[in-house]
Amino acid sequence: MGSRWSKLVLISLMSWMLAAPSFAASAPVTGRVTADVILYNGKVMTVDSRFTVAQAVAITGDRFLAAGKNQEVLALARPATRRIDLRGKTVVPGFVDAHNHIDSIGWSRIHFAGSRSIADVVKVVADEVGKKKPGEWVISGRAGGAPGPEKLPAILKERRNPNRWELDSVSPDNPVWLYAPHVSIVNSYLLKLAGIDKNTADPSGGTIGRDPKTGEPTGVLTERAIRLISKIAPKPTYQDMLSAVQKAVRHYHSKGITSVKAEGVSEDGLRALMELREKGQLTLRVSASLKAPDLGLPTKEIETWLKSYEATIASRRGVGDELLRIEGAGEFGIDGGTGSGSAFQRFQYVGAAGKRSFGDQKVTQEKFTEVSLLCAKYNFRMNIHASGGAAVDLTLNGWEEVNRQIPIGGLRWNLIHAQAPSKINYEQIKRLGATVVTDPVKMTSTVVGYYGKEFSETLNPLREWLDHGVRIALGSDAEVGAPDPLLWIYMASTRSLIDGTQLGLNQKITPKEALIASTINGSYVTFEEKKKGSIEAGKLADLVVLDRDLLSVPANEIKEIKVLVTMVAGKVVYETK
Repeated sequence: MGSRWSKLVLISLMSWMLAAPSFAASAPVTGRVTADVILYNGKVMTVDSRFTVAQAVAITGDRFLAAGKNQEVLALARPATRRIDLRGKTVVPGFVDAHNHIDSIGWSRIHFAGSRSIADVVKVVADEVGKKKPGEWVISGRAGGAPGPEKLPAILKERRNPNRWELDSVSPDNPVWLYAPHVSIVNSYLLKLAGIDKNTADPSGGTIGRDPKTGEPTGVLTERAIRLISKIAPKPTYQDMLSAVQKAVRHYHSKGITSVKAEGVSEDGLRALMELREKGQLTLRVSASLKAPDLGLPTKEIETWLKSYEATIASRRGVGDELLRIEGAGEFGIDGGTGSGSAFQRFQYVGAAGKRSFGDQKVTQEKFTEVSLLCAKYNFRMNIHASGGAAVDLTLNGWEEVNRQIPIGGLRWNLIHAQAPSKINYEQIKRLGATVVTDPVKMTSTVVGYYGKEFSETLNPLREWLDHGVRIALGSDAEVGAPDPLLWIYMASTRSLIDGTQLGLNQKITPKEALIASTINGSYVTFEEKKKGSIEAGKLADLVVLDRDLLSVPANEIKEIKVLVTMVAGKVVYETK
């Protein structure tokens, strides 16, 4: 895999250097310049260091020229300048989704939006089976954040997932895979196809759910056990991937997202992004981390993978341009998901597969430290999925050992999720100069069933992160969570979960703090805070026009705010009809 990737990436990087710039890539604005576009008579939240609120903003080329009062900004107009009267509407910088899987969200698969019972889920499956021939696969997805197996227990009246026997009732002759990356559910046909029975051992770092009386598999699989299915599943074509990425970009713009930090981008996903970039059709800024080898592989094999990029894309801060950058490896997975009931915690609990344990631990401390040292050696920035408290401890303890041998303090290694940190972890993060990306939009009340209410109230401690002086960025983890910044700002500032319940009200942050975490802080994670993330002269002209002011409406109305216009590089990429 490494040699093919290296060749693909090297050729593409050369084409970037040789090709004419597309989708506007001008130098920062200097000197006396007039505006191409002026938006005025509004409320412009610049999110600069003083959080200045202006009335108008001017754009020239792909850069912001100025922000200020109507009169002074309109003075920068010339006869050809396009003037847009905001009529009191609100402008914010383009939203940054700081944790995203862009090559996963656009698939056309069945999903369970609107399902409220196991019977509803089974009916969706039955309807799809009716369209298939015997033996054809039925696969679910969660495009746009529709609920998958990790969320269904929070919204179904039975408060659990369906099992294989309930799926069997409508799918005796087709393999059915209700997919999510941390928890999946399959029917008996697919268990047999994959060779999974009561005698199949749990793989390291994964669990096969079993009936407590008979030991028979229930159809619930977590973490690495899911690979027993994915290795035999039909693979999408490159054209499928290209279509999925294009669909995802359009969806993101409709939610005001102008940049994403994309983790674990596959070969075809990166190829699709490069094709769109080279054709001038990529209108979303993407900072992509390469899909990393599984930490369960031999260390030597991981080292070979890392070394294969040393001469091409290995860079401590990323390579590429303002539209498409490649930076680092990830996300390396330490554990499962908190809401999925597979996170590696400091205590035992009964997880999604019905087994009491500390959760799914995918790597030992020793092995993780070895791989982290190799990433530092070969100039790869690490992006680490660590959900549970024990996973956060393992990650930061490993990085501290790396830092003693190869300083990483200025490299902003990236800790993802981190939903159960300790006070010690806060201090470790600051010492290491690491970044933290978390995702309130994913949380559901399923956590209470796994960990109990008292502990669940402490999850995603946004208030404590900030009070301890740690900069956080917010993301969706799409396709696991909905790529909808206004929804996650609402959830962060109300502590309302996706299913409407509230947990940990003392961990609320303000809408202003959540906006900062969704714009400039997301840019900081990718070393781009001097280029984007705020509305300031010389920065890239990415902005969103909202129908209301998210800082003055009641917090419970933030999720209802509409995106009217999204602009990237000074051009409209989305507009309400």
